[in-house]
Amino acid sequence: MEIITLSDQTLSPAALFAVAAAIGKNKVVALPTDTVYGLAAAADSPRAIKRIFALKKRPEHKPLPVLVNSLAMAKTVGHINAANERLLQSFWPAPISVILFKRDATLSELTAGGSTVMVRWPNDPLLHKVITAVGKPITGTSANISGEDSFVDGALLIERFAREKLQPDIVVCATTEQRQNTPSTIIDLTGARPKILRVGMTDRETLSTLLSLAGQ
Repeated sequence: MEIITLSDQTLSPAALFAVAAAIGKNKVVALPTDTVYGLAAAADSPRAIKRIFALKKRPEHKPLPVLVNSLAMAKTVGHINAANERLLQSFWPAPISVILFKRDATLSELTAGGSTVMVRWPNDPLLHKVITAVGKPITGTSANISGEDSFVDGALLIERFAREKLQPDIVVCATTEQRQNTPSTIIDLTGARPKILRVGMTDRETLSTLLSLAGQ
């Protein structure tokens, strides 16, 4: 388990290259996200996805969310119609995940064999740089053992996985923790109108708009 410490809360060019290269080689990286620490791996790698399930001890019937850095990248993973595109343009990037019908090329290992996929464009400079360097969608599941609490403290994450046989290949550790142990809001966009499934880290104005659109 290699540890990379953020300098001034940013990745150096060399560290960014190392993280992107690791993900490109089907490895798993634990890093801060816009919500809690997450496990990042190539979303198009069955090997990497299998490794995440093993690391988290996650039941295989639970799908993994995907992180992107643009609407264009989101469209490579799921189907987005014109109405939903306008909606997404109104609040993305943000800690808001949406459920879309998956594209045929999206791995069934990622979606647990289902027809939908959860996608988020996070409003986070670090993640944006990582996804851009990787050049394709990455996984964004929380970096914890299934059933245990998520992490906002990188040191505690390292301590926990040090006791496990399977560990992330790299841990990107922030020295100053400014994240909240609050998950993303989840909106289902597969129906006739948006449906809010979970309210998470969302500001009141955005939430009010979403509730109005969803008729809730």
